[in-house]
Amino acid sequence: MKDTRAPCYQSFEAIKQNFDPAFGYLVFEGKKARKGGEKFHEIVEVLSGFKHGKVEWQTCSDGLMKRAVLVVKVESGHEETVMDEIMDSGLRKDLRYFIYRSHPSI
Repeated sequence: MKDTRAPCYQSFEAIKQNFDPAFGYLVFEGKKARKGGEKFHEIVEVLSGFKHGKVEWQTCSDGLMKRAVLVVKVESGHEETVMDEIMDSGLRKDLRYFIYRSHPSI
């Protein structure tokens, strides 16, 4: 049987260690995750229909802050485009979000 639980990391710093520096990331944080990653279903719906480049996402938990985290891996340079599309769909007010670039801005 496949384990469908989101991986739990000790902290966001541990999550960032898995980031590929060639990509940008959108990070969404919410209160403790519900079963099956339902916390971010509205965002995942938008991402599923995104046609402007490759995006990948994963839900996980930040054990230190006891938060659910959705990490969206985006082609470098497309972070704003993807974030704009997500923002246009509307976000719940209980979510925090930011863009993380492991590469310097040009």
